[in-house]
Amino acid sequence: MIKSKVKTADILTIQLDITMLPYVVQDITHLIGLADVLKIVDHYKGRKMWVPAEFDPTHPLALLLGAASAVKLIDAYHGESIEIPKCDAAMRFVRNKQIIQSDKSQSQLATEWNLTVRQIRKIQGKNNLGFDERQEQLF
Repeated sequence: MIKSKVKTADILTIQLDITMLPYVVQDITHLIGLADVLKIVDHYKGRKMWVPAEFDPTHPLALLLGAASAVKLIDAYHGESIEIPKCDAAMRFVRNKQIIQSDKSQSQLATEWNLTVRQIRKIQGKNNLGFDERQEQLF
């Protein structure tokens, strides 16, 4: 399970590729945008979300997203229940990017993310270039 330190703002700054998200979340993202879909994922996390057939400003979706996004969801899914995945793979990707980009020590990161130093070292070793970008190249 990914510790809940990954927040919506973090995901938006990491440039998350939406193809990493489950299909239903991708579909909703195309309707209302990534910021609002992440609010839904954070709120429902693996539970069903019921979309009302008609707009009600007091409905939890309207309160969570605002009227504009709630109306778009109602137009597309009126009266349906949608199971919202937890999106652990995407959250793990964002967490790992934050760990790789951090200037903190491995020990500090391990404490902050509730991981072992060995896990932090492994994550930092898996950056796209195969080496720590903060280190100068020897050759």
